[in-house]
Amino acid sequence: MENVTSTPVVYVPSSSFQQDDEIDFMAIWKTLWRWKWFIGGITLLCSLIAVYITLYQLPVLYRSEAVIQPTLSSEGKGSLLASLSQFSQFLSIPRLSNGDKSQLIVNYLNSRSLKTWMIKKFDLLPRFYPDLWDSEKKEWLPKKPEDIPTVVKAIQTKKTEEFYSAKNDEKVGLITLTFIDSDPVFAARVLNKITEELTRYLDHDYITDAKRNRIFVEKQVERAKKEIEYWERQKPDAEHTASEIIREQQAALAAYTELRTQYEIARVEEAGELIAFKVLDEPFVPERKFKPKRAMICALTFLVALFLTILAAFFFEFVRNMRLKEIESETLSSEEAATDSVSS
Repeated sequence: MENVTSTPVVYVPSSSFQQDDEIDFMAIWKTLWRWKWFIGGITLLCSLIAVYITLYQLPVLYRSEAVIQPTLSSEGKGSLLASLSQFSQFLSIPRLSNGDKSQLIVNYLNSRSLKTWMIKKFDLLPRFYPDLWDSEKKEWLPKKPEDIPTVVKAIQTKKTEEFYSAKNDEKVGLITLTFIDSDPVFAARVLNKITEELTRYLDHDYITDAKRNRIFVEKQVERAKKEIEYWERQKPDAEHTASEIIREQQAALAAYTELRTQYEIARVEEAGELIAFKVLDEPFVPERKFKPKRAMICALTFLVALFLTILAAFFFEFVRNMRLKEIESETLSSEEAATDSVSS
């Protein structure tokens, strides 16, 4: 049998824990009360500074929004699919999904081309860099050419993203455009012009493979039509016999018929790749400011200042206690030394 040694158990009354907790709480309260003027003064000062900055230093900005939704086609072009539906049932035509169309629109709205157009159209550089612009003289403050902001610099440093954004919500298929400026009317006008520029781009500049094919086939149809008209005007002579003219007319007519069929097919394919949109929410002139959020800034400043001053108060109290202990230890040592000298 192994000897099992029992470990003595010491029971500590719960009152001692309560007393320690009460002592700690009283020590904390005494520290806070001793430094109350420091905590309250610094917190109040920081809060007043935050109020002053938000009222008189930070510029007031407004945000205008617009919501657009990609559609299968515009109203005028949408009838094309209905009129050519007899062709589509015999063809396997790849068409862009609504998500693909949304992404294509967002890609253009966030492209460097649109941002360049926007900056030049509305002369946004002075608004992007107000600290470098003299509004009275209408000139840049920096004297060196390399220090003057440019369109390329604004795009490369992503300055436009601070004022303009285009985001696609894939869940609902909507695209939200936003523009922030100190002038609410100007912000709404910029978004209106952006939607107009997007319409112009989709109608004229954006060329799909199907559209490129339709344009090519359309030119061939015109050539075949002119070929038919040419042989219809011809009469038998020494150069062309009647049978030769009839044969050429039939060949030109057959080519024209085939090209017309290809042209209708190309139109169906183009209609399947049309990208259009409609504006669900027009850009509005905002009445409530977007920035600065004074209440939130002042509240955060108050809380942060209060927290930091309390930490500083406990640190100062710790340093104060350490110095008092050093003084007490020095006093005790000097008293002991005096006592020893007297006894000797």
